[in-house]
Amino acid sequence: MALVGSLLWSTLDYIWELTGAWGLISISQFKVFGVVSIEAFIWSFFWMYFIIIFYEYFFEKTRKSQTTTKTTKELLLTTILIFIFVGIIVTFFYKNLAVPYSYSVLGTLCAIPFFIVFLHYRKIRVRLFHAGLYFSYATLIYEVVGLYLRYWWFPEQGQFLLRFNFYGFVIPLEEIVLWIILSAVSIISWYEFFDDDRKIKF
Repeated sequence: MALVGSLLWSTLDYIWELTGAWGLISISQFKVFGVVSIEAFIWSFFWMYFIIIFYEYFFEKTRKSQTTTKTTKELLLTTILIFIFVGIIVTFFYKNLAVPYSYSVLGTLCAIPFFIVFLHYRKIRVRLFHAGLYFSYATLIYEVVGLYLRYWWFPEQGQFLLRFNFYGFVIPLEEIVLWIILSAVSIISWYEFFDDDRKIKF
């Protein structure tokens, strides 16, 4: 699941960097398709793996894989669709992509599984709330450190709905809502729906 998620994240990062939603520094001169830093893929894999393994260890009662044939097929189909999506983006929109408010649009789409799981699977709400609290705090610290050290930045290109000044750091509204607050619980929701047993009663 972390591998599939990192592929999706790298695709979104490609779009976000191309449309000026943010910029990233890299320790390597090599960039995938000339746009995405190699660290983006490596980091996203371990970040998602950390969230999933945290959730499994602290919130799941079983300590063994609960993946079913159905969820495996759905995950495989999702992976194939992601590769097709990446192929279309790279083939037809390479360096000429224009997506207004790309962070808001694509970030909200990624958060849809969270809203579905939260609304329909009641027993997972408490788990999502506690996991969300922990990761919101951890992500906020990570965000401030990253901005302070200029690991990434948000260009002023009219790509954000609102921008806030947080102790001297400019943080867009989308970053606060979609990244700091909802990113971890969205990943858990994707995992629970596509790669876990989905044994959560309505």
